[in-house]
Amino acid sequence: MAATKMLRVSDRTHDGFRREAKRRGATIDEVAAAALRALRQKEMGEQLAAPLEDDEVEWLDAPLR
Repeated sequence: MAATKMLRVSDRTHDGFRREAKRRGATIDEVAAAALRALRQKEMGEQLAAPLEDDEVEWLDAPLR
């Protein structure tokens, strides 16, 4: 296992991670990593779904050379 660090979370959050880890047959670390990845993916999806800026539309509509 890689080096570890302590992360302070509330008892409620820790219990949630522990229950989810048990449900998945995984470690709390694996559940936390999956949650972080899901958060990043959600943010990326929101950015991709946002309307284009004017310069982006102009760039996409530019003729190919």
